[in-house]
Amino acid sequence: MELKVSNVNRIQKAEIHLNGLTVVVGPNNSGKSTIGRTLFTTIKAITNTNSPQDFIQDKQLRKHIQSLYQRLSALSRKNKIDWDTRFPRFQSEFVRFLQLHIDEVPTIIKNYKLFIDELDIIPRQKSLLTEDLNNIELCVSAKGNSAARLKTELQYMVESEFINRFCSDNTHDSFVELSSEDIARIRYQVSDNIVSKVYCKQFEFIKDATYVESPLYIHLLDALLTARTYREIVNKRSILYYAMVPVHIKDMAEKIMMAVRQPNRLHGFSDLKIENTTQGNFIFDKETQQIMYKTLDGNIYSPINIASGLKSFGLLQLLSVGDFLGPNHMLIWDEPENHLHPEWQIKLAEIFVKLAKEGQPILITTHSPYFLQAVKFYSAKEKFEKYVNYYIPIDKENNLVELEEISNDLNLAFQLLAEPMNKIMEIDTSF
Repeated sequence: MELKVSNVNRIQKAEIHLNGLTVVVGPNNSGKSTIGRTLFTTIKAITNTNSPQDFIQDKQLRKHIQSLYQRLSALSRKNKIDWDTRFPRFQSEFVRFLQLHIDEVPTIIKNYKLFIDELDIIPRQKSLLTEDLNNIELCVSAKGNSAARLKTELQYMVESEFINRFCSDNTHDSFVELSSEDIARIRYQVSDNIVSKVYCKQFEFIKDATYVESPLYIHLLDALLTARTYREIVNKRSILYYAMVPVHIKDMAEKIMMAVRQPNRLHGFSDLKIENTTQGNFIFDKETQQIMYKTLDGNIYSPINIASGLKSFGLLQLLSVGDFLGPNHMLIWDEPENHLHPEWQIKLAEIFVKLAKEGQPILITTHSPYFLQAVKFYSAKEKFEKYVNYYIPIDKENNLVELEEISNDLNLAFQLLAEPMNKIMEIDTSF
């Protein structure tokens, strides 16, 4: 696969190959995370579009039809409007009627609007009836049009992941393209943070993506599961206060809970044998209804009382037994070296290389020379070097960066990461 990005946050231009293991190297605030979140946004929109939505769509359609019928019935009692000769007698009949005549829905709705417009009722009532008809048309159209659903999901993801700050500063148009060997392609434009153009060709080429921002999710599950995403906050009218989180955080929390409640240990993608490193596993304690950490010798601890490094390996373990890894599940991990001693950074890099060799597509961002060197070493040891791609950010004008591939010269990456230490060494020799 290949991801092309232009004018998204700090990224002026990037062309990223996702052939196996992709590593983006650079300091903080250099646009690394933007690449991961853009990839997650694109794949998750595809996932949401392809997921079984017939039940949800029907539920929404029935809700709007019920609203329409209630308003018409109220007006009929008050104004003696003879509307039931124009509409099917029952709501369920109207649902079936629209589904059987899906190609004619725009014309049908237009005729109903003309009927509503001719009624001698107050303007607000006309407006509410017209709104019901518009919502009915949208539901039917979305159900029959996967491209329209994709555009809707992309807009949702842009809003939730970037809080309407998708386009680079001083620019009005961003472009993203995700393709797979000319078999499948998604291309979309975001103008002033609104998804304006979408092109898709056979977009069922990857099922899902998981974005890991921090292993500390594990001991914050209760809070994250009750949090709301941007769209949920905007659409949910409630006097209650809900914390707002990006989609990738809530998605991660939900997957952790699903994996620990119903682990599929027989059909996990890879036998990672992580317990050999961590000497334990995460389990679900039915008594406390909480996720816990159980050591191989039987001791049980709350996640908040174990080292952060254990949670990094535990996340991988849970994603595997939860069936959230595999060749059609993109794994995106932002700076996995965080909270890890160099020894465990090297071990985690080894696991990533082995996973990628088994067919797991992975995108990693890092600013650790230990982790980078470990990826280089194990990819060579596993004879997997040709499927590992490395990129660094190059500064451009207006505080933007362009990602440059350095797979043939990793010295550029090590020089970039060593620069702060070199400056300190120069100061030290001056005394």
